Amino acid sequence: DKSSRTAFSEEPSSPASLSSAEDIEARMKVEERVDEKNKTMSSKSYRVIGTVVFVVANLLSFVSFAFAAQSLIASLDSVQFVSNVVFAKYVHKETITYRMLFATLSIVAGNILVVIFSDRAAHNYTSDYLIDLYVTNTAYHAYLCLAFLMLVIVTWVYRKYYHSRMVLRQLLWKHSFVEPLAYSISSSIIGTQAVLNSKTLALLISATLKGEKNEFGFWYLYVILGTWLILVGFWLKRLDQALSLFPPVFIIPCMEVFFMLFAITCGGIYFKEFESFGFMQYIGFCAGVLLILTGVYGLAPPGMKLFVPKDPC
Repeated sequence: DKSSRTAFSEEPSSPASLSSAEDIEARMKVEERVDEKNKTMSSKSYRVIGTVVFVVANLLSFVSFAFAAQSLIASLDSVQFVSNVVFAKYVHKETITYRMLFATLSIVAGNILVVIFSDRAAHNYTSDYLIDLYVTNTAYHAYLCLAFLMLVIVTWVYRKYYHSRMVLRQLLWKHSFVEPLAYSISSSIIGTQAVLNSKTLALLISATLKGEKNEFGFWYLYVILGTWLILVGFWLKRLDQALSLFPPVFIIPCMEVFFMLFAITCGGIYFKEFESFGFMQYIGFCAGVLLILTGVYGLAPPGMKLFVPKDPC
């Protein structure tokens, strides 16, 4: 009757139906694990491809230092700022504003001026001459002293701002711009010495291939190679940390611009590439640097705020 059918319909599910539901849930969990595994494998594949492209590109960049002045080769990194806007939008899903586009164009224009007015001569040096440069180049010694003083100052600023944000949970004056700026400068001052060593290694290998001197039988090449590996490792570590500390759309161009700026400066001074500059070359070069710095400031999105951790419960 009707009452018995109602009672029957309200009875608990049979063991068979429970088993079926458990099977479906188990299959769903297995499918989720498979999807996660596939995503992980895909992510690793892209990482491997990206690493290979990065290594090959840097090896080619390393070879290029044997064919032109360091101040010129280092400036050519400006081409990456065009692609940075595209990757920031479609890979990192960042919002690209007109201000950021104009800032990027300013950086590119500045680097074009640096390329136009920089030294284009390619010189062949042996280890004897390069060692003499380290000993007698007083302008480079002055650069190292000023760079060390700047390193101490910006490192202190970065640590003060980082401590205020992450420990005290307070933002200081222009915090979202000053902290990543100080981080970029402190990283680039040290990291750009790797570019100087890259240029030196390229010259030593070139001298060996041309038969001028077998640099592989001399200690200087191995000292430069060892310090180059240490400096490259330092720069890559700081670049990786920067991506976890700051918005990629700002910190990547900021790191690369100051890396380029200090690479141009230290290379131009050490290899005496600026000594042949005329008055107009200095004007054009300084104008390019000013455009670069203006573009860096413009890359900071208005109202951008860095992450401030909340108080623990």
